[in-house]
Order: sequence, then structure tokens, then C-alpha cells
Amino acid sequence: MELTRAGIDFLRFPLPWFGQRCISPGLYRECVSDINGRFFSRLHQAGVYTVLHTCGGYGDRLDLLLQEPASAWHIEEPDTAQVWRKYGGKVTLMGNVPSCAVLLNGRPEEVYCRAYADCLAGAREGCFILSADCDVPPGTKEKIYWQWCKQQKMLSVCCGGGNDK
Repeated sequence: MELTRAGIDFLRFPLPWFGQRCISPGLYRECVSDINGRFFSRLHQAGVYTVLHTCGGYGDRLDLLLQEPASAWHIEEPDTAQVWRKYGGKVTLMGNVPSCAVLLNGRPEEVYCRAYADCLAGAREGCFILSADCDVPPGTKEKIYWQWCKQQKMLSVCCGGGNDK
């Protein structure tokens, strides 16, 4: 596939219009889940890893996501520990440092503490990618951004990063 030859590591799919604020779990099951499942399966067959961003709250339909099968879930809500308790080991988790409250408006020590807490909550067995809960906001202070990048690298070592799972 051209994507893998071009050096793409993974594709991220933000799906804000399919969260619990937009459609019911029943409509998701009926109209979205099967299509996502076929789509992600084809990408996996071609050697492409996929990340499904659970934008807008997916807590009431995470069981359906297991059937789709994205390589990882980039969780926005619920919190990392809650998702890990139910789905840990079944899917790689990605997240969940709050973009606005912590990265945009927080202090460096808040960024570190939240990142460290998320690593402890989600990094068992190396199936965790530390990231923000959504995109990093454009107004994030440069000092905070570089602190965040440094912490991601450091925490990936102490929290099981580098694992090929």
C-alpha cells in the first residue's frame, strides 16, 4: 500500500460526529460500527495501524469499538484508568492529558504530574501511547510544549514504551 511505502506509522481517525453527544449507541451499532470494522480491517490487512479518536465521549459504546478493530483508541473520555480496567490488554490506549485545562492553561509541573499519572494508569504491558486527549491547542506556550515533548520521551522509557505491541 502506498501509505506504508511512504513511511506512515499510523492513521488517526477523529470521529466527533459518532460520539454519545451526537448519536445513540443503537444508531452507532446500526449505522457506523460495521462500516468502521470493514474499513479498519482492510487497512490492517495492508499493514497500516489505525488510531480511532473517541471524540465527544464514547464511554457507552466502547464494547462496539472492540469489534471494529482499530489498533489503538485515542481516548478523550472517560479517564485512562477507567478504560484500562475494562479494556486493558485488548487494545492499545492513547491519551489522555487534557489539552486545554493542562497543556494550554497549566503549569509545567501540572503537565508532568498528569502525564505521569496517565502513564501509571494506562501503560501496563506497554500498550499505551502518551498524548493529549485531543489536539494540542495552538495557544500552548512554547515552554509548556517542549516540556511536554521532553516528558513524553522520558515517560515512554519508564512506562513501558518501546514495546512493539
